Amino acid sequence: MSLKVDDQGNPPSMAEILRIVQLMREYISGDRRFDQQNAQIDSETCGQADAADIARGMHRYIGSRLRAERIETFCNAVEHNLQTQGHTDDHENSLSVVKNPFKYFGFTIHPATHAIAHGSQAVTDRIMTLVVDVGKWAFTKPDGTPIFSMKGYTICHLTETIECHLGEELFCRIGGAYYCAGRGFNIAHAGSSTSGDLGELQHNIAVEKWKECDQFRGNLDFHNGQLRQEIEVNLPAYQGHLKELDQAEQAAKSRRNNLRRRRDELKAAIAENNTRDWIYRQKFLFSCLPYEFASRRLLVMLGYAQNISKATICTYFVKTKDTNAYTLFIPSSL
Repeated sequence: MSLKVDDQGNPPSMAEILRIVQLMREYISGDRRFDQQNAQIDSETCGQADAADIARGMHRYIGSRLRAERIETFCNAVEHNLQTQGHTDDHENSLSVVKNPFKYFGFTIHPATHAIAHGSQAVTDRIMTLVVDVGKWAFTKPDGTPIFSMKGYTICHLTETIECHLGEELFCRIGGAYYCAGRGFNIAHAGSSTSGDLGELQHNIAVEKWKECDQFRGNLDFHNGQLRQEIEVNLPAYQGHLKELDQAEQAAKSRRNNLRRRRDELKAAIAENNTRDWIYRQKFLFSCLPYEFASRRLLVMLGYAQNISKATICTYFVKTKDTNAYTLFIPSSL
């Protein structure tokens, strides 16, 4: 992980961040008034650019419409991020250090070489290098050296190649490192950068390297308790929860199927008897069979009470056309 911080590890303040965003907008504006300024920014790391190069559109960090759009997206995201986190433009807040510094996540088998490559900007993305060069140009110490720089930190060791892509994606999302989030420099999706591709190693060298990493991680036992908790306790509990949800869903599905089957049976009986009345049950309206009238009390007296639940449709209520009352009917076969 790389962070843009000063010598004490502090990220830029709100005022400094807004100044960086302003200079980046001027960089892609096409305004001739900023040609000399943009040339100086392009010359911060390597090579010498002049205003004539900028006037001809030879910006180091643009080169295409898509790159300019990404820079614009990054600037908008940074400003939105500052607003949503409660930062204001008053003097006290603008000078305060903003938490959650600019960051970049990547994986490599040679951390030291990777850090040197990022420091020289030989291997990195263009938004990150533009922010670094803008910071170098805008903020310097009395001796002329830059106040801010990208500092690299190794935050984890991986032992399987599949962990590299997945780990980078996980850290990018947790840390908000994608450029469209306004706090990071990652542009490409995790694992798509060729600079971190492990395929450049011969197979036997890669196997030995992973063995070293695995041995190193195996010697660190502080995470074993957490892993044991996740595997032996949390995972079975989660699987049990999923099983309960599945059982509940299957029970609900069975009830729906039974209701649908009963409804289809009733519709078939209705079609066979050619009735035009309507009945009401469980919030559904159906046509009704020709029934003989009997009250609930009469059913009990005649001994039908125990058979009511077994009858197919004897408990359906019929809403008469001329009243709002619901009347109980039973089949004549009972």
